This record gives sequence, structure tokens and C-alpha cells, in this order.
Amino acid sequence: MCAIYGIIGQNNIELLKKMSASQIFRGPDSQEFYDHKETNVSFGINRLAVIDRELGIQPMLSWNKKFILVFNGAIYNFREIKKVLLKKNINFKTNSDTEVVVNSYAFWGDQAFNYFDGMWACCIYDIEKHKIILSRDYLGQKPLFYYKDKNKFIFSSQIGGIFLGENNFSVKPENLKKYYAFSHTPAPFTVYNNIFQLKPGEILSISTKNLEVKSKIFWDISDGPDFNEYFNNNHFNTFKSGFTEIVLKHSIADNKVGLLLSGGKDSNIIKKNLEKRYKDFKTFTLGFEEETYDESKYIKKDNQLNSIIKILSKGDIINNFKKISNNFDYAFGDSSILPTFSIFNEVAKSTNVAITGDGGDENFFGYITFDAFYLAINLKKILPNFIFKYISNLFNLFSNNDEYISTSKKIKLFFKFLHCDLKYLNLHWLNNLNNRDLNELSGLKSFEQNSEYEEIELLFKKSGNLMRFCQLYYFKFYLPLILNKIDMASMLNSVESRAPLLSKDVLNFSLNTPIKKNYKFFNNKYLMNKIFKDDLSDDQKKRKKHGFAFNTSILIKDRDIINSFIKNNFLSNKEFFYKKYDDHLINKDDNSQYIWNELILNICRQNNER
Repeated sequence: MCAIYGIIGQNNIELLKKMSASQIFRGPDSQEFYDHKETNVSFGINRLAVIDRELGIQPMLSWNKKFILVFNGAIYNFREIKKVLLKKNINFKTNSDTEVVVNSYAFWGDQAFNYFDGMWACCIYDIEKHKIILSRDYLGQKPLFYYKDKNKFIFSSQIGGIFLGENNFSVKPENLKKYYAFSHTPAPFTVYNNIFQLKPGEILSISTKNLEVKSKIFWDISDGPDFNEYFNNNHFNTFKSGFTEIVLKHSIADNKVGLLLSGGKDSNIIKKNLEKRYKDFKTFTLGFEEETYDESKYIKKDNQLNSIIKILSKGDIINNFKKISNNFDYAFGDSSILPTFSIFNEVAKSTNVAITGDGGDENFFGYITFDAFYLAINLKKILPNFIFKYISNLFNLFSNNDEYISTSKKIKLFFKFLHCDLKYLNLHWLNNLNNRDLNELSGLKSFEQNSEYEEIELLFKKSGNLMRFCQLYYFKFYLPLILNKIDMASMLNSVESRAPLLSKDVLNFSLNTPIKKNYKFFNNKYLMNKIFKDDLSDDQKKRKKHGFAFNTSILIKDRDIINSFIKNNFLSNKEFFYKKYDDHLINKDDNSQYIWNELILNICRQNNER
């Protein structure tokens, strides 16, 4: 993992160095720059050295000396690709995946990105054709932001790097509404009017002569799997045998990898497969003092060896929030950033690379909302909306509590929005805001009629199967929230985070598997249980999806903290916020997600716009 950043159209090495310094945590091992004054092209890299520390230095030149690369990420199948390129008489000087990226692009061009199994955000300078190529992986695991005006094009791994070059941005109401709706701003948008991010699977080409920008998508997962000579159509039997190899590819590093281990299925399956080659790797588990939030008891019960268990106290949570709040620049509303930061902080004491279980819920239907959506589909076939509204009003009479996803909380939320259009159900369930709330916050017209949300409409029409739509919804609109959290939490600790269950082979397998074989109502991760039945104990198979959450009331019900961090001039609707906040304090409604979103956005704006 690293930070990359650059300026096209202006020569400003001092700005480049400031951009580097502002995100040093992403790459503390070395900081290198390329600066070509004649063409006004300059870019840099803050490197976290994970593979080939001595020789994998960037910027890196291709074998034919026509391309220069700075690269943030990891390519897990780089050894297979390297073997092919060696047979084509392409020479290599390092053992790094970075050199495979630049030489692959030099040989195949844009098609190379379809051959990579990995996560990345990269910049390639095509010296002969006078253009910069920016690319982001197909799921958007690595961030890359950019800004363009008539004189320059700036890009940066952290959005805060853009503000070092320009600071005249205003918040765009349409994008602000997206933020409140999704708890982040789906690419290519940010909350700001002229700052964008590359979409997952996008390639941008920028002319160094006139700054003309061209865009193309090398893979949109809503189009289905992307099979090619490096990615075969794996069926049920071959997928199980191939998964061990996927996990082992994710463990290639100079240092021994650590594993983030929960009580759930995903990380325990990965652990079983890691053990087929390694016996002495460390696992890292986080626990909480409150029993309903704590999963560490499962690790103790399973008698895991080499396991480091960190129990977070209320004081730890508050201190960590204060510690990392100065680094918030891109707003995303995943409160588990705090426990995730804490567990990566433990990892950093032992290694600089860790494996996680992220991706299992999206690929194998692990979220409880999949069952809720399936139930909603069938209820809507037999009951009119006024019945749902009546039931919702009944549940509104019940107060909320701070237990982790209590049954009453789930039922109340389910019926609260059941009268909404199917395509918007998941959105409302996840943010607990209705259309009127979203309109009031942004000052825009009716949510469903707003063209800014046409991507949901298009996905709904394109998907064909309703449960496939639901799965793709979580890939496109919820997974980015998790990926932003993982990237930020790991990078603040200078640790590279890898997710085998987000491998392209796993993704292809899931997208190619008929829904009826992958999903069963109230049979959590049915297909995963079937494939990996020998890797899980009976107890692990029966455990319900928990999630990596903490009791946010520790922070958001503390008026002193809210008053200390919230600045009223950055609230989009002051009256709305304090009404929601007061209702939350008396348990009239669960507004925790909205309050957290508002808190993080407020802090980000303070940090960016000072």
C-alpha cells in the first residue's frame, strides 16, 4: 500500500512535496518523485514496502523505457503473469508486483487491467504518446481522487492532498444528498463540486499537451463475470480446491502476514486454508466490554493459538476517535473505523501486511438484509402498502435501546420503510432516513425523481433477478463504505490489508453462480457452508452474522463530544440535526447512522476547508 499523487500542466515540486507529507502514513518507507519540467508532468509515491523492499523502488520504468509507473496496491497473480511475459522476452530486474504492472501495460495496454487479480490505484506515464493513465481496481479497494481546471490536473490518494493545491471548493447539494443516502458519495462523486474519484474499473487518460480527459470502464461487475486467459470459469468442485491457492497468493510478502480473526465464517475459512502452508502466523481479534458487541469469546472458545486479543474499553474508543479525527478528509459513515483502526494498530506491532475476511457477505449473501429483501419481495406481492404503514406506526410506539442490532430494532426498521419502492428499500434500511428527511437535508426535490440516483434505477433494470439486484446493490453502494474504512484504518497504521474473498476468482464465481444455488432464505451463506463444510465447526456454521461494530452511543450520546467536534456552520441543516439528535438521546428513534454521518462529514469539512 502507498500514496500516489501528481500534477499535470504545472510545475510545482513544492506542492508535490506537501502532498507527500500530508499522507506520509500511507507510505513511510520511502518518498520518491518524478518531475519533468519541460512537459509539466510531476508525480510521486510514498511507499509502504511489502514485496521486494530493496528493488521494488518507484517510480518504476518499463522494460522498453516507454512507461513510468507509480502504483498503490497489490497484484496477487503477478507471478503467473510474469511467467508469460518472460516467455515473450521481456526482462525483469525485480521480484515485485509493481514491475509486472508496468511491463504488462507496456505489452498489452489497457487490456492488462483485466488480467490483474488485485487492488490498485496507479498512474502510468506514456512518454511517447504524451499522456497520463490513471486506473482503479474493479471494486475500488484503493482510492484515487482528482481535480481539473483549464490549467492543471491534480490527483491524490487522499482527498486532502487536492486541497493543498486548491481550496475554493464548495459542497454540492446533489452530492451531499448522496452522502446522507449512502453514508458515502459513490464514485465518481465526492461531496465537493469539482473534486471527483475514479470509478471502480475505470481508466482515465489525460493528455499532457492540452489536459483532454478520456474515460473508459475495463470491467463493470454488473455486466457479469470477466473470464479471460487468466481467469477460468470455476465450477463448484474446482472452486473449493482453488481457494487455498487464492489465500496463499494473498500471503506473498516480505514479512509474515497476520490474520484479522473474528468469530464468523469468513476469517475462519481463510485461517483453515492458511494453515495448510503456514503454522506460525498470528491472528488478531478485537473484543468489547459490552457483551452484545463482543465476539472475542468465540476465539477463546475455539482455543485459537497464536491469537492476540485486544479488548477495547470505553476510554480506548474515545481516545482513538480523538487521535485519528485530524486525519479524516474523505467522509464515509462506517463507525467501525474506530475498532478497525485499533486492531490494525495491534497488527502493526508485528507486521506490515494482514489478511481480512471482507467480501464474504457480498459474494455469499451474508447480510441479514438479504433475507429482509427477499421477505419484502414476497410480502409486497400479497399485501397493500397501507398495511405496512399501519404496522410501521405501531412499532414507532416502542422505544429503542443500545443493544447491538436487537430483534425489536430489526423488526421496527424492516416495517418502517416497507411501503417504499423495492429498488430503494436497502438504501432506507441502511440510513434510516425517509425521502422527506433527505430532501430537507439537501433542499432538493423528491428522492425518487432525482436524476442523481438513476444508477440505482439502471442497476434495477439491468439485473433481471431481484436478488441479483440486491447483491449488486451491496457490491456497488455498500461495499465501498467498508473498503474506505479498511483502507483508512490500515493505512493510518501503515499496514497493507488484503481480502482473499474479494479475489477476482471469487467474484467471478459468485457472479456466475445462479442465485438459486447461492442464496437460500434464512440459511445464512448457504453456498459458503456447502463448499467449506470441512473447514468450519458445527458451532461456527450456526453462528449468526455479527458485524464489526461498537456501541456508538459511547460517542454520539456524549453531548460534550458532540459539542466539541460539531461546528454549526458546517451543518447542512442545523435545526434538522438537533431535532434528530434530541430524539436519539431519548430513544424515540434510532438516528445513530445519521448522527455519525453528520459528525464525520463535519470533521472532514473542518480539516479540508480550514
